[in-house]
Order: sequence, then C-alpha cells, then structure tokens
Amino acid sequence: MGVMLRQARDAAGLSQEELAHRLKTKKTTISRIENHAEDIKLST
Repeated sequence: MGVMLRQARDAAGLSQEELAHRLKTKKTTISRIENHAEDIKLST
C-alpha cells in the first residue's frame, strides 16, 4: 500500500507535504504510510 501511494504521489508530482495538505492530514502521516504501510488503519 505504501509503495503504491508513493508511486501515485510521485507520478502526480506532489511532495508529501502537498499531498498531506490536500488530504487534510499531516506530512508525518503520509511518511508513515509510505514507509510503514503495515501500520495503516482503515479510518486513515
């Protein structure tokens, strides 16, 4: 899941910060998902 998120974000030309802003979340959340996808909750 994290790899797919990173690939999609890169393809869209977005930084983690830009994506977080669009999703109304924090950059650390995006980073955590991309690097430790096993910790993702469905609510996220």
